[in-house]
Parts: sequence; C-alpha cells; structure tokens
Amino acid sequence: ENGEDMIIESETCKQGTMTTAESLDGRLLCASECAYGVENPYFQGAAFYAGTQVRRLSKGVNSVVVGETIDGIVVSFRGTVTGSPLDWLQNAALSLRKVKRLPGEVHSGFYQAITSM
Repeated sequence: ENGEDMIIESETCKQGTMTTAESLDGRLLCASECAYGVENPYFQGAAFYAGTQVRRLSKGVNSVVVGETIDGIVVSFRGTVTGSPLDWLQNAALSLRKVKRLPGEVHSGFYQAITSM
C-alpha cells in the first residue's frame, strides 16, 4: 500500500445528443479514454446505458472505469501517463507471474497496478 486514498468518481449516464462510436473497437477506445477522466466526447462515444452509473476509481497512478454499455460490462484500465515516473516503473516490471486461480501468467506491472486498487 502506498498510503494514498482511493478516489471514486461517479457519473449517471443521460440520453445524449452526441454520436456513439460505430464499431465495438471504437466504443472500447472511448471507454478506455474514460479511465483518464469521465467526460465527453468519449463518455457518449462508449455507449454507456442511459440511467446507469459509470464509476472511475483511482489510487495513485492507477485508474479504472467500470460501466455498462450496449456491448456489456466494461472494465477499462488507464494506460501509461508519460509524465509519471511511478507509472514507468510499473511498466518496467516486465516479468510475468503466475496468479492463483488464473490460467497462464500476467505482466507483473499490470498485476501490481490492479492489486493496488
């Protein structure tokens, strides 16, 4: 634990006038951008259901957005912030590790990031 508090942002989806992305790839890209901040045009582009809650959880350099879209439940982790030395240190953890109850292996830096949440 790094002693930092968890920050939780919540946004209620409203029926909007902006266009949603036409493809699944486009909607997922919009959802991933929401892990940096829940705001338009990406918020509407991801096609989150109107009336549902989208939550963005952040702790230190790590952030995830969770919400329900027309494609299903989306859990999207923020990528690297180029100006963050801590983020680059997590990226440098290149080794793979086995995790109990999961098949295969996972990138150590990613595992460290998600377990910090």
